[in-house]
Amino acid sequence: MDAETPRRARLAVTDLLAGGQTSVDLQETAALLVSELVTNALLHGSGSASMHCELTEGFLRVGVYDEGTGTPEVREPGHLASSGRGLLLVRELADEWGVQPDGHGGKVVWFALAR
Repeated sequence: MDAETPRRARLAVTDLLAGGQTSVDLQETAALLVSELVTNALLHGSGSASMHCELTEGFLRVGVYDEGTGTPEVREPGHLASSGRGLLLVRELADEWGVQPDGHGGKVVWFALAR
């Protein structure tokens, strides 16, 4: 992954949603949350990373995998902090979210949005 990866991930999820019956609000929220998770994988994960999107009639579910160990935690940054809000945004805007170990030392951080 490189600095362009979050932008490419946003475009991928926006393109996926643009073809269906989804609101602009859902598209924008999904793009923001994808960007946050991919950026976290880029900054805090290790090894390879990938994104998986599943679109059903009821939900959009996105998972971002990386080989890093540890469990990401929601932080409560101060008002003047320039970072640390990614998972806070995911927690507040997603209908569901979580972290799942992949069984090989890595993890998937995921979110779901109702359509």
